[in-house]
Amino acid sequence: MKFKGVIDMKKIYDNDIELEMANYRSGELNLLDGIDCDVCKNKGLIYVRNEYTEIVVRDCPHCSNRRKIFKNIEKSGLKHQFDNYDMSKFLVRENYEKIIKETAIKYIKHVVEDNGDGWFVIDGITGVGKSHICTAIVKELINNNKKVMYISFIDLVALQKKYVSNFTETQESANIYFNEIKTIPILYIDDYMKVDIPVAFLFELINYRYAKKLNTIISTEKTFEDLLNYDTAICGRIHERTQNKIWWIIVKRDVNRNKRMVGV
Repeated sequence: MKFKGVIDMKKIYDNDIELEMANYRSGELNLLDGIDCDVCKNKGLIYVRNEYTEIVVRDCPHCSNRRKIFKNIEKSGLKHQFDNYDMSKFLVRENYEKIIKETAIKYIKHVVEDNGDGWFVIDGITGVGKSHICTAIVKELINNNKKVMYISFIDLVALQKKYVSNFTETQESANIYFNEIKTIPILYIDDYMKVDIPVAFLFELINYRYAKKLNTIISTEKTFEDLLNYDTAICGRIHERTQNKIWWIIVKRDVNRNKRMVGV
């Protein structure tokens, strides 16, 4: 057997100290996003050794995903909702609110504990708590380290226009973002079908997530019939992924349920 030389234990010890010291340093990302992480000490990254024993930087496995999600939330304009909406603040006064909350809690358990796939949809007029309950679900999923992305339907329409732009750079950046939206494990689409959008673009998004069984959360003012009339194929896929409406909540259209109008 070929002699490989004496192992320099002092060098290994010094290298370990070097790695330990690099990871010991603290960051201040918690001051920006409120996420405290003992693993990376709020740097958002950790130092590890690669296969060549070199020290390299990696995203923190404990908090980097959550930080990216909260950054996306702040960028999207959902931060106000995120700060004010959670499951404990969703008040139950009427039976329909009880159904909404119980269904949402069951859906969270289905995704987190059972690792189940399924789409959560809630439709109803403005002011019945659609965004509140969807945001509450998203918060619970993020707190359980699930990868979630938020997009308003208005922003999705704006993305579609860039997606078909004649400018190559605009089209390329839109394509990258659209691919991220398509492939994210959990996507929350707020105000679904608020405005018109080309069927082909929306079908590409919905069909991809349908085929890959990627969990999707949708709030909409449109009725099931509205969505069915817009496009049967898209609506059918959403319907199937809600397990034939197990996870589809239909809030009866009643102006007295609009909390913004009645001052609740």
